Amino acid sequence: MNFARYPWLRDLASPAAARAIEGYRAQLFGSGVATLPGFADAAALKGMLAEASAKSAAAYVTDDTHNAYLTAADASKPKGHLVNQFMRTRVASVAFDELSPGGDLVRLYEQQALAEVVRRITEQDRVFHSADPLGRCSINVFRSGWNHAWHFDESEFTTTLMLQTAEQGGAFQFTPWIRRDRESLAEEPLEKILAGAGGAEDLYDDLAFEPGTLSIFAGRYCLHRVTETAGDRERLVAVFTFASEPGFVNTPETQKLFWGRASQEPLGA
Repeated sequence: MNFARYPWLRDLASPAAARAIEGYRAQLFGSGVATLPGFADAAALKGMLAEASAKSAAAYVTDDTHNAYLTAADASKPKGHLVNQFMRTRVASVAFDELSPGGDLVRLYEQQALAEVVRRITEQDRVFHSADPLGRCSINVFRSGWNHAWHFDESEFTTTLMLQTAEQGGAFQFTPWIRRDRESLAEEPLEKILAGAGGAEDLYDDLAFEPGTLSIFAGRYCLHRVTETAGDRERLVAVFTFASEPGFVNTPETQKLFWGRASQEPLGA
């Protein structure tokens, strides 16, 4: 963690930490995302990028379609209904068990201070590191021509660290909070956005992530996507998974989708 830029990280019980965290909390619950630029210091970021670049070529590739809710199609609804509109996503992912246990990325993720920062910004009672042997901490890889289509996340909040931007494209686009629970379809804004109707661009924003930026995002409530990338430089983003209960493991279906295999034995069990 970059203590020079964020000295309050050294003492999370300090008034300075309380003020800073309140500001990030306001960002998250106001716009849907809180960002901490330069959260990883330059030396650590260099090590993380070196590992990500070395392992990205072997990352498992997902080339699939999904609807905005990441649910199955519903034959009882019309073909054009939102739950039956499937979009293509192409992304690769380096699983946790492929990362170096002593590397800069894993060491940052496993710091209890990071979990506490996430807990306080998201106003959760408790936050635990994921026990998923594949998805605990992973790296998303976007090559030229790849994208992640519009969707809501299964998890309430998503924490990422930008390691490297694409040469072109790869913009992170997101709406503000447009639903309050997983059951809501948020039909009116989604219909406009997915159809590309007039004024649709007014419903979402672009967020520029510089390398080293930590982001905490309300992915279950804010529709979002990564636009198509272009150029030789890959877009590399670390995904840190936290949970409100200990022992969290993704479903076998999710593991197979993103890493091509399943492993349900929780770490530490």
